[in-house]
Amino acid sequence: MNEGLIQRWNEKVSSEDEVFVLGDVMMGGKKDMPERMESIFNRLNGTKYLVKGNHDRNWKEPWFSKHFVWIKDYWELRASKSISLVLSHFPFLSWAGMGYGNIMCAGHAHGNLDQANLKTRRIDVGVDAMYSDFAPISVEQILKVMEDRKLEVVDHHGRADEEVSL
Repeated sequence: MNEGLIQRWNEKVSSEDEVFVLGDVMMGGKKDMPERMESIFNRLNGTKYLVKGNHDRNWKEPWFSKHFVWIKDYWELRASKSISLVLSHFPFLSWAGMGYGNIMCAGHAHGNLDQANLKTRRIDVGVDAMYSDFAPISVEQILKVMEDRKLEVVDHHGRADEEVSL
């Protein structure tokens, strides 16, 4: 399975791309994890950033952290002139800039929230979710998914905002 994921990653990601990984990088016993991580991550294209997940317990270890520019719990990434992607391992029901069209990107749910997400500006970007095809999802793909949903932007007070342009 690792070989297939490495191949799918490198088909979509060039050496110049930036990839924001939303947690749960490696699972399994710690005994051979440094060697497994080295053998996998040295073969993945792109510059990698980690928004850590609940299984990233070794994130402070040098053998783990050296593969990422930074490791954080949360990040907001500008996707267009008026839209940010709110990046977290865990999906939120309400997020920063929700009423202004910002998009919640999360992992953790393994596709189990895909149907619930269809009525929101939230997307599961995990490799095993609806839009991933077992590879990273681009910012352009995320914006297109949201554009196709044609949702009214509603803030946490239940009020619709002015039209949001991507």
